[in-house]
Amino acid sequence: HSAIRQKFPFLITVGRNSEIVVKPNLEFKELCHLVSEEEASDFFKYLDAKKENSKFTFKPDTNKDHRKAVHHFINKKFGNLVETKSFPELSYNAGNPNVVITVRFREKTHKHRKRSLFECRDQKVIYTAFTLRKENLEMFEALGFLAIKLGVIPSDFSYAGLKDKKAITYQAMVVRKVTPERLKNIEKEIEKKRMNVFNIRSVDDSLRLGQLKGNHFDIIIRNLRSQINDSANLRERILEAIENVKNKGFVNYYGPQRFGMGRKVHTDQIGLALLKSKMVEAIKLFLTPEDLDDPVNRAKKYFLQTEDAKGTLSLMPEFKVRERALLESLHRFGMTEEGCIQAWFSFPHSMRIFYVHAYSSKIWNEAVSYRLATYGSRVVEGDLVCLDEDIDEHFPNSK
Repeated sequence: HSAIRQKFPFLITVGRNSEIVVKPNLEFKELCHLVSEEEASDFFKYLDAKKENSKFTFKPDTNKDHRKAVHHFINKKFGNLVETKSFPELSYNAGNPNVVITVRFREKTHKHRKRSLFECRDQKVIYTAFTLRKENLEMFEALGFLAIKLGVIPSDFSYAGLKDKKAITYQAMVVRKVTPERLKNIEKEIEKKRMNVFNIRSVDDSLRLGQLKGNHFDIIIRNLRSQINDSANLRERILEAIENVKNKGFVNYYGPQRFGMGRKVHTDQIGLALLKSKMVEAIKLFLTPEDLDDPVNRAKKYFLQTEDAKGTLSLMPEFKVRERALLESLHRFGMTEEGCIQAWFSFPHSMRIFYVHAYSSKIWNEAVSYRLATYGSRVVEGDLVCLDEDIDEHFPNSK
């Protein structure tokens, strides 16, 4: 075990019966988003060695927000094994002091407890489920605001799917490391952001994308008008449209909300840049401002003009959690191709994959348009058709 973990700190080993199972160390990967790979390797070697009265020191760091993120990560993952403190570097410049983070084992924890590192990973985690109601609010912005109020990070929230911004939506959510009581305490504060939480209860695990039976929508269509030179009245046209959908169905296009309705840069453009590994371009597309004069767009405009991540951070509002996480990484790693890769990894996986899914959705729309232009509504070989009677055991449900 120790030989593998010392030589390859990006792996973890687990004993299972008479075997040693080797797996990727996801915590190593997560720490690499905050510090260099070399520092992460040395830190995990230090953890594994468990030398009494030993200390580990990260490289000097002037960025207070970044140090806070490192402290938060280590205390969250290994808090019952080690403790962290910040100290000024011995040879620091008084005008701009370099501060170092020092890690040391907690007293009593490492003694007489051979497997304490693994026990700290396997300890019971608190999960609280709730229903989130939001109105005219982007999902990731809602999560960012909740995370700040609860003192957790956005990736501590899990959900089965994304909800539209321009709607009143309800969805199931689970948050880690937060008790039901703590969630109830912020109910009044989040109402100001057009959010409510209810049906709050303890559960055993988080949610996964796609873990839902389906959605239900009430759709209101406003401001309907007759077309010019249309002899039929509006009511007749509506009834005709309803009959059309009943008899012929409809094309299952992804709608504009999937791509960011009315925005300069659509989510599928960012997804395509990511798929082509054009990481700097993806960052610039993500931080492209709209034609609005507000703090968020002023900050984005400043970044595109200067590429000054630190200066942009000071302009970017606190609630823009995604933008701030990206900028903090860019400040640390720079606007190089590698720095932009590290910056994208500051997003949770579900957030990163969203942009790639948006490009997949665009491909679907283009493919279905091509199919309709080529064959119209007639059935052709390759179509999947619903029949009223059962076919065989592969299609037990006629619907």
